[in-house]
Amino acid sequence: MNLHKHKRKSGYDEKWTIEFRDHHGIRRRLVAFKDKRLSQRYGQRLDELVEVRRASERPNHDLREWIESLPLSRKSKLQEWGLLDATQVAAGKSLEQQLIDWKTHLRKKECDTEHIGQSLSRVRKAWKGCGFRGFTDITADLFEEWILDQHKHLSSTTINHYIRSNKAFLNWACKTADRISANPLGSVKYLREEVQNQRRVLTVDEMSYLFWHTKDSSTCFGMTGEERAYLYLLTYETGLRWKEDRSLTISSFDFTGTTVTVRSSRTKNKKKAVLPLQSETCKGLQALLENKERDERAFPLPGGKKGAKMIRKDLAAARKTWLAEREKPSQEEPDFLKYETDEGTADFHALRHGFITNLVLSGLQPAQVQKLARHASIETTMKYYTHIGVNDDKRAISLVPAVLHSPAESEKGPCSDTQDSAPRSAPKTCTDHCNPLQEPASGAENIFPIKNAVDPEKHGEYGVSGWQPQGDSNPCRQLENVGTKSLNMLSFNALMTHP
Repeated sequence: MNLHKHKRKSGYDEKWTIEFRDHHGIRRRLVAFKDKRLSQRYGQRLDELVEVRRASERPNHDLREWIESLPLSRKSKLQEWGLLDATQVAAGKSLEQQLIDWKTHLRKKECDTEHIGQSLSRVRKAWKGCGFRGFTDITADLFEEWILDQHKHLSSTTINHYIRSNKAFLNWACKTADRISANPLGSVKYLREEVQNQRRVLTVDEMSYLFWHTKDSSTCFGMTGEERAYLYLLTYETGLRWKEDRSLTISSFDFTGTTVTVRSSRTKNKKKAVLPLQSETCKGLQALLENKERDERAFPLPGGKKGAKMIRKDLAAARKTWLAEREKPSQEEPDFLKYETDEGTADFHALRHGFITNLVLSGLQPAQVQKLARHASIETTMKYYTHIGVNDDKRAISLVPAVLHSPAESEKGPCSDTQDSAPRSAPKTCTDHCNPLQEPASGAENIFPIKNAVDPEKHGEYGVSGWQPQGDSNPCRQLENVGTKSLNMLSFNALMTHP
């Protein structure tokens, strides 16, 4: 590498010229700076770039940062000489050009159109607010200042959406497109979110009443009453989202295998979902959809997000009928079938909350509940989608072995003549010793109308096996092999019984 100034008639040039040989041995010249030291450093970087290119290696972190700082005209010149590739030059594109490339990438991943539009809009707004023009302008400090300013009139959830979209864009530029060496917003932390749209879970009694009342109602939102009723029931029993329901066709249902399948392009996690159906629900859906073609939509859901309006109207109509049938409705269950209560709102997505809550209350392991809910994090499943009430807490406490007994029970003792001489681990009938889920007290909510306190030999069809004694405790408390099919233990089947 040589450094010199060209001599003109009017004198020497103000800027230094760098002369070097590229990886092919061809002599190249580049005009550098007025300052000699800066020009020497520039020439040294060019020599490093030539060596990397000759060895077909990737530039190290420092060299990549230097390449990113180059103006687009200089990058184009180096690309013309073969010292830089197209991706390294693309890092100097304008924001709009970068977003177009990112949009193309998201479309190839089959991301939702609405999601793509929102993500691009958030990145544009953030860059404009921070004054960023290129990747080299981005700093975490400026971005955090803008975030704090926006937090004055935007919720923590919305702010986190902005952070997430900008991080995703820069992660693509760093890891996928290889246009920057590191994500400059990698250190930015998300804000702590507070649940604003609190939802409440419809009880099985409410869901049953809503189903039968809606089934006999008139057409609304372009859907018959029967279509809306089975839409609510399907969502309550599978946890499908609104857009997933909308994507279902007749071919999505396997009425022989009692499953429903959602394509990977329509799920939130972009993974194919095969979900089990209740047998009675499957029969009802088969009768409802038997006259439709395989490629026809199962439910003609309206456009936009009208699920909340639809279920709100059906809840109001069902409650009105229920109130007319009750003698003193204001004193007994005042919130029955209400759309909004102190607990939250029973919108369409609350049906998914009900599905997940019922899975938890059925006794499934948290990992299995997370799998059926199709959540990436167990925290999302247990913290935001599981709703445990006071009656549920009481029912759970009742399963814990009691330390204190009544005087009559204490006098019997473990060897009392009044006790059955047969060992507790092998009772003659399960009902003599086992009733882990008692009927709730008067006025309490019962989400398990099907008793679990049953003889395993008589009730094997519920999918419960592996009865194990546990010392002096209830011999039927330990249930094994509780899988997807054991969901039949849930009270979902009670929905198909007309009130």
